[in-house]
Amino acid sequence: MIKLAEIARQILSEENVKNLFGSLSNRVTTEEMHGVFGELKKKLAKKFSSFNNTTKLSSRQDHSDIEIVVVAPAGQSTKDIIVNTIGGNIARNNEPNLVVTSNGNIYQPKQMFMTTNGNIFSILYRPNKLDKQVHIDFIVAKDEEDARNKQDYLAYNDFSGIVGVICRKLGFKYGSDGFFKIFVDKKGQNKDILITKNLRDAQKILGFRNVDTNFSNIKSEDDIVEYIKTSPLFDVRQLSGEINRGDHKKMRSERASAQYIRDQLLQSGQRQRITDNDFFFKSLFPSLYDKVEQEKQKLNADVINTSKYTGEWIINTFALKPGKVIRQVKDFLNKQYGDNLDNTPEDEVIDAAKQYLSTL
Repeated sequence: MIKLAEIARQILSEENVKNLFGSLSNRVTTEEMHGVFGELKKKLAKKFSSFNNTTKLSSRQDHSDIEIVVVAPAGQSTKDIIVNTIGGNIARNNEPNLVVTSNGNIYQPKQMFMTTNGNIFSILYRPNKLDKQVHIDFIVAKDEEDARNKQDYLAYNDFSGIVGVICRKLGFKYGSDGFFKIFVDKKGQNKDILITKNLRDAQKILGFRNVDTNFSNIKSEDDIVEYIKTSPLFDVRQLSGEINRGDHKKMRSERASAQYIRDQLLQSGQRQRITDNDFFFKSLFPSLYDKVEQEKQKLNADVINTSKYTGEWIINTFALKPGKVIRQVKDFLNKQYGDNLDNTPEDEVIDAAKQYLSTL
């Protein structure tokens, strides 16, 4: 078993290598983290519609970065707001030569240490009252709802990665953009159907107990373990056996803290006590469940195979031009005949299509 003290020591070496700015950035204590966030909030909060840091495990003694979820006013760039407001506090390459960070980023002399990756704008920040260079990630959200969801997704370090793997084994997808039902259509293609953007509701669907209270009270890796175990849908086999590359990435299994959580869950030996993966989905959110079922039917109707009555056949048979009406006729025939469409006599299909066209 990996001890928590060992986790702390391993994190120091792991994150120094993988940190965006490598050895140029310094780790900060929890107290320093709160101080730096307070300084940034004072300088920047009024320039954003939303400005909140993510929740770290309070049991951690220090941290490699500070994550802040922001919503910029409409038409404004997060990068521009930050550079124009605190550009003087962003560290620069003061060396006469190029600087190459451990992750391969190249910085010219006098260039600010900042980079953009997707919806994340990162800087190397020099606080006014702390003699350190601190890695700050500004996670850009679309609106207040998106910001809350991203804060929940990023909370507690390794939580969402572990839950994401469990989730997929139960037929769901848990991500920063929402909670989805994984549906396999008649062609065997995976489709993600949005259930909700509220990740607290997602945790309820996954069977976690007293979500509104327990999730907010997580303070350590052991708390994460106990919280996940409250779900009667959890089974150790969801985290054992063959783990694909995507799941390894989700769990960040190279991290000692993530490995500790996984090991503790595996050692519990817990088996799934409710075999219907949709049990809580049906019982707690019946209207959402019905909506997803309807979407499944629609997706299957859209992929019914037909090699005979194609769009080209409709155009030639009824002297129509390509466009929206062709799709409407195809949808009508698929719904009318389903999998039997190819076996339906052409005269019958023509009569049915003519009658439908007369209603448009």
